Amino acid sequence: MGDRIMPETKGSTVTPKQETKSAETEKAEATERTITARRGAGVKVPAGAKAKAVQVEKAGPTKPAAVTTAAAPKEAMTRGYEQFAEFGTENFRAVFAAGSVLAKGMETLSEEVTTYTSDSFEAGMEAAKALGECKTFAEALDRQSAFARISFDKFVAETTKLSEISAKLAKDTVKPINARVDAATENFVKTIVT
Repeated sequence: MGDRIMPETKGSTVTPKQETKSAETEKAEATERTITARRGAGVKVPAGAKAKAVQVEKAGPTKPAAVTTAAAPKEAMTRGYEQFAEFGTENFRAVFAAGSVLAKGMETLSEEVTTYTSDSFEAGMEAAKALGECKTFAEALDRQSAFARISFDKFVAETTKLSEISAKLAKDTVKPINARVDAATENFVKTIVT
């Protein structure tokens, strides 16, 4: 069927082959109009202004700046993605290691508390049995005060032991995460410096 020619519409000022002007060309034309207007008004125009306007006009339209991501090689992008994925994997491993340390530490704490509770219960039962065998009030008072003193000493010792275990657990649990925070900070600093 051949090429169809579109009928020309009235009022249309743009033809298909007409090019749009670049910003520099438009600026040069505006400078030229300003120079002409100033000359007509008797204003002295600097000598280099017209030359610059003509120079910009002769240069023609400028090409847009290349997008840096489009110009970046695929290898660099792939390497960047691999580094990002590896960093995320290492973070996951650090969280998993911290969780494992925490679970083992909580197990140790639980065993300590269970052992202490069991021992305290047995000591209390023996003390109650011993109190039942007392013949005088003074003897019962002596045994009760001895039991209270021993119980308090064991409680202080156990509390100290649990505090030490808890402090070590907290330190060991945070260690892998701190290492990842240090690595992230180091990567961030490298990125800013380069």
